[in-house]
Amino acid sequence: MSSLRLDRDGRLIIGGVGNIAGPQGAVHRSWPARKLAQIYPELAGTPFEHEWSGAIAMISDHLPKVVSIGPRALSIYGYSGRGIGPGTVFGRAAARALLHGDPTALPLAIAQRRSERFRTLRTLSYEVGATAMHAIRTRRHPFTE
Repeated sequence: MSSLRLDRDGRLIIGGVGNIAGPQGAVHRSWPARKLAQIYPELAGTPFEHEWSGAIAMISDHLPKVVSIGPRALSIYGYSGRGIGPGTVFGRAAARALLHGDPTALPLAIAQRRSERFRTLRTLSYEVGATAMHAIRTRRHPFTE
């Protein structure tokens, strides 16, 4: 899974999956440069200004959740890797709901907190898969993703 877009200042943002911290971090940090060079060879060797990573909330029913985490505080998670667009919509709706005290402004009803079964095992499997794909795919053939 990868994404490419321009931000409002015209900077190119390339995204993928994988945690850049820990022993597998070097694989994930080198992948965007290789991918970008395959798509835009003229950008090969261009240094990145910033890098960051975070968790992708992959949940078993694949539906985002809105939960209350305190008075006038919400947490929204579970976009299952599809959070860029929906996260913006949900964030604006959450701001309206909190500012006006109106939970009906949310796209989904506030849910009870829940925990995923086998979360650690699932996280490990996604990370191993992402590491393997980043280590192999962009070295084989351009445009295989």
